[in-house]
This record gives sequence, structure tokens and C-alpha cells, in this order.
Amino acid sequence: MPMVLAGVEARKRHIVLHGLDSQDLAFRERALNTIIREASSDPKLRTRVAGHLPELSSEAVLQVYQAMVLAGATEAPELRHAWLGQLDRLEFPHLIAIGHQLPGDGLAERKAVVKAALPHLDTVDSSEDYDRLVSLLDAHRAWSCPPVPVHHYVKWLDRWVTSQDAAIRRAAAFQLGNLPRGHGSIEPVYLHDRLVSLLDDPEPRVREAALLAIAGLVPRHPSIYLPDIENAQQDPAPQIASLASRLLAVWERSTTQPYEASVRPAPPENFFSGSWDDTDTLIAFESAAPASLDVKLDPAMPHLVRIAATRVSRDAEPQWLVDTLRLNDRSAVRDLACVVLANRFSREELSGLIDRLLKDHDPDARGSGAILVGLTGQGLELLQSAEQQETLVTTEYLMRLAQWMQNQRPELDTQLLGMLGRKGIPESTVMLAMLHRGLSHDVLDHLLSFGSPLALETSAHGNPSPLQWVWHDRWHQVLRRYLPAEAPLPPPDADPDEVAEHFKDLLAWHALSRHGSF
Repeated sequence: MPMVLAGVEARKRHIVLHGLDSQDLAFRERALNTIIREASSDPKLRTRVAGHLPELSSEAVLQVYQAMVLAGATEAPELRHAWLGQLDRLEFPHLIAIGHQLPGDGLAERKAVVKAALPHLDTVDSSEDYDRLVSLLDAHRAWSCPPVPVHHYVKWLDRWVTSQDAAIRRAAAFQLGNLPRGHGSIEPVYLHDRLVSLLDDPEPRVREAALLAIAGLVPRHPSIYLPDIENAQQDPAPQIASLASRLLAVWERSTTQPYEASVRPAPPENFFSGSWDDTDTLIAFESAAPASLDVKLDPAMPHLVRIAATRVSRDAEPQWLVDTLRLNDRSAVRDLACVVLANRFSREELSGLIDRLLKDHDPDARGSGAILVGLTGQGLELLQSAEQQETLVTTEYLMRLAQWMQNQRPELDTQLLGMLGRKGIPESTVMLAMLHRGLSHDVLDHLLSFGSPLALETSAHGNPSPLQWVWHDRWHQVLRRYLPAEAPLPPPDADPDEVAEHFKDLLAWHALSRHGSF
């Protein structure tokens, strides 16, 4: 290196290493400006700064971080872990400032923020600072019990229970109902006292949420909570009184005689009416045992009939559903097709279809191929290669989701709930992935709108209720694949009124069993 350039580099290094914590504010500003100008293109400069961070004051670390943000260099590998190593020594306001700028979905960031923030819960003096800590931990999906100690989580919940905002009180009921699943050391008397106070709330939606939360505690403490449900039958709001009666009925039925799905005789071989659009044909296929009928593929079959035929035909082949797997606007139907294929055929039998789908020009076909990989594990390496070449955001996400279904891509653990209902992401497919990973209660929480009356109607946002496509696109068959046998799902030939009743029973069953079977 020429002597002139070496001198420039030495001077820059001197400015950075000695100016970042200087009491001479002009000298410090020069050092920060050097970072802003050059850090994005100078890895040696970033490395020097990373090594110098432990020597800087808490305030200086914050200033360096903000300079790196302006330089666009905070995610550089040599800096990412350097920031995290400094968090637990930062003063409170500096921790809050940096913590909120760190990625909220990173596992390493989450661990570092939790380690640094939890000790401050015991030392902050004002409710405003306490709320800032809660906000920081929540931004990193860590405001839950655990990792938050029980006494702090209870302190926070008590503020929610007594809030002037009905929406916050309703959320408090939901959180109270979830506590036993997250932490077993919460005293039953604490839960009971708070939930009973919410059961007397003037706002009906708060009382309804409290009633559903209480239902989840009945299997553990029936003598404590069943009387509360019995009393709720006298609630002035008809939907709450009706829900209480339904909870008691489902509890009684489930504890005295286990639920049994309706059993129908297999259809005769000559049941076909002559029209594949006949609903009776679809019902007959859905009622039959797998691989039990002599049914041939007919190009005139509607997609749902084709899926059901693939399941029951003795001569079915994976290729029967290729066109269904390319459907553009009916993700629930594609999901059902994938589940039927994964259950009907072996991994080896699906290998060729998966390879063909992942290489298809159609993005919906590639997405379906990814979900088949997620369900079966077949073609995982091919999927990972396809993801690297994928250009469409939605299809790339489905490929990542499929890897998560196979216990890879752990960064998605904290992202999935936020994906439900997001525009451009197939809601049904996210729920299928969650079911496959054993998160059925989270799926039912979302699908049944925990704390809200059930109806097959349009949602408040003007979108179709999920229950519409769950039934009309037969996605309840996917639920049947993953939920316990005692879950009161509608039979194939239920009419719309019966479907609504079954889903109301499913809500009651879900509320009662959310912490385990009963």
C-alpha cells in the first residue's frame, strides 16, 4: 500500500477508535460521520468498531448503533453479534432505543433482549418505564410467562383486568385463559378471582371471553369452575347464556359418553347418479373407506369430487390431481388435495409428482409441490434448491413454510401467527402447516375466532368467514385428519344449519380441551 494511503487509513482508524467516546463532541462527531460515510463499504472499519464496542460507554454504543443504521450496516455479520453482546450492560434508555431497532423475528436477538431486559423489571421506578419494557419484550415475542417471571406477569395482567378499555379487559381474559398452558405455577385462586370479576363485566364481549377462558380450566378444577358456567346460563346476553348451556352439554356428553362421529354404510357400487355435480356423489365418496371403490378418473369431475375419488378409488394415481394442485384462487382445495395425496400414497409413489411440481412453470403448482414436501419429507433437498431460484414472494414463503413443517427454518416459529390473514399468504395453508406441527389449538383459536360468536357469515372486514371455505371447500376434512376423534366436526351430509351447530359445539369442545383432553 502506498505510504499516503497507509497514512489515511491510520488516521481514519485513530479517529474511529479514539473519537467514539471522546469528551470532545466535535471529535466524536467526526468519528460517527466516518462510520456513516464508510461503514457500509469497509468491512475492516466495521470489524474495528465491533472490537471496540466493549470499551465504549452505554451512550456511545447507542450513538454508534444509530450511525451504523444510517450507514445501512447494522446487519453485517461482523456487527450483528457484537451488538447483542453489549445489551445487558446498557443503561435503561439506551437498551430500549437499540432493542426496538433490532429485528423482532431473530432468535439470537430475542435471547439477548430477554437476558438484558428482564433484570430491569425489578428496578424501573415508573409505570411508563415498565410499559416501555413490556413493549420491548413484546416486540421480540417474549412478553409471556415464561420467560417473564410469574409475579411480573401477574402484575401486568392485574392492570389489564382493571383497565377502563373493554378491549384490554377482553384481552386480559384471553391471557388468563392461556396462563396454565404457559406456566404451571399460577395459583388457581388467582385465576378464579380475576376471571369471575371479568364474568361480571358490563361489556358482553368481555364476559364471553371470560366464560371461554373459564371453560378451559374446568377439566383441571371442575368443582371450582363448573358453578361459574352454570351461573352464566342466566347471563342477560342470549348468546352468552346459550354458550354456557352448550359448554355444559358438551362437558356432560364428553365425560359420560365419548363423542362418536356418525358412521354410514359404504355406498353401493352403482351409486353414481349420472352427474358428477350431484352433491350426493361427493358425500358418498367422502363417506367411503379409502381405496374401497372401483372409480375411474373422469375429466368432467369437479375438483372436490376428483379429490374424493382419488381417496376412495382402488385404481387412483397421484397424477389424477395435477390440475387441482394448479388451482389459483382456492388454496383450501389445494390443501385438501395435498393431504389426500400424502395419506393415500407412499413417499416413493409421490416422488415423481413432487419433482414435476417443483419444476413446473406455474407458481401454484410449485407451491403445492412444496406443501407435499412439507407433509411427507420427500424431496426436501430439491425443495431447498428450488427456493434459491424462486422469484415470487408468495411461492418462496410456501417453500420456507414447507421446510418449517419438516422441523427446519426455526425463525418461522415466531412468525406464523402474524401470517394468518395477511394479504397474499394463503390462510388455509398456513393453518395446515400449523396443524402438521401440532399447533391445533392455535389454529382453532384463529379459525373459531376465540371469544366471538360463531356464524357462517361475512366477517367484519367484508371477507368471507373462514368457516365458509372450511365447509364449502371441504377443508373440515383436513381438520378431521389432525384433530382427535372426539372433536365434533360435521358429518359429510350435514346441511348448513347442522354445520353451524357442529361448529358451535367445536368451539365449546375447543374451549374445554385447550389445556389437554378431558
